[in-house]
Amino acid sequence: QAAPLLAPHRLDWARAAALVPMQPCWTWMGVSEAQADWGGADWWAPADGPLELVVRQTHRLDGSSAQGLDAWVAHARPGWSREQIESPPEAVADALQAAVDRVLGRPLAWRHRVVHRWRYAQTVLPPTERWGGARWDGHARLGQCGDFLAGHGVDAAWRSGQALADRITSQALEPLPPSGRAAGARTERAPLRTP
Repeated sequence: QAAPLLAPHRLDWARAAALVPMQPCWTWMGVSEAQADWGGADWWAPADGPLELVVRQTHRLDGSSAQGLDAWVAHARPGWSREQIESPPEAVADALQAAVDRVLGRPLAWRHRVVHRWRYAQTVLPPTERWGGARWDGHARLGQCGDFLAGHGVDAAWRSGQALADRITSQALEPLPPSGRAAGARTERAPLRTP
């Protein structure tokens, strides 16, 4: 998705972005009645089945209406997500909810659920280390960050954004000329034509 945005400004970055293979991920989020006997576990990484990760995120619930509730997030495996990429969301929600119940070893009393399809969620290949997590072109004042430059997942996306912010703030930027044109840009006037 970044390639067409970058192409008019940095064709080399656009080409590099277009070559990064991405995998999809169906994400399931649910709210259940709280269970007191999880034994301290807050995440599960099943060895098989459609789910790659199940996480209990009760700390994200706040307010008196959240008392006695647990919040959950589950990520489907890339292969399963690819097979189900065009499936109706309700069918995906049913399948993933059943998978969550299997992973947890019991059917929970679900109060709410929703799914989201991320078409471009995970990189297939490891990031290119030579970029150091982000790209920055001080002359064009253009930057690029994302998990594909720093690893996998949201934590890698954050690290990449931080790396880009560090590069921007560490470079003394020259102000743009008053016209808004880049420094050194030439303008040519078309000759006047008379009727």
